[in-house]
Amino acid sequence: MFSSLLATAMNSEEAEKAHPSFVEIIKQLSPDEAIIMSAMRTSGYHALLSVKSVDLEKGESFIELKRNFSNIPYLLGCKHPEMSSSYIENLSRLGLIEINNQTEVVDDYRYENLIYSPTIQQVVSGIDLSERKVEYSKYVSSRTEFGQKFVSACTTS
Repeated sequence: MFSSLLATAMNSEEAEKAHPSFVEIIKQLSPDEAIIMSAMRTSGYHALLSVKSVDLEKGESFIELKRNFSNIPYLLGCKHPEMSSSYIENLSRLGLIEINNQTEVVDDYRYENLIYSPTIQQVVSGIDLSERKVEYSKYVSSRTEFGQKFVSACTTS
């Protein structure tokens, strides 16, 4: 990423794409997060899922078991895909992506892929369904305008 950013900064026609903060952002990315951002060069919205265990007697009582889960790190072959939620949250913290819990991806199969993934199935298998129910929250992450500038300047096409 540093070399791509340097190449962008040195090209007089593209130098304006090289925002000064990009160097600091690259320092704060794990190798897996860099892979995820490179893959977001051409993609728009990505399905995210949260899982709650809700008390059947006290409907307002719940335990959040998994938040901001994505299968992107698994699909890209990242070294530590189990860190999926942390990766998503860090990319959001850096302003490269936005988490929007008011929007869903139209294709429901994307959420089915998340719900039936081994990670989520393992989380759900520990719930006593005689006392609790499982609730899924479906929403999306998307690249921000700043994130698009970042991937344009710091990744190769």
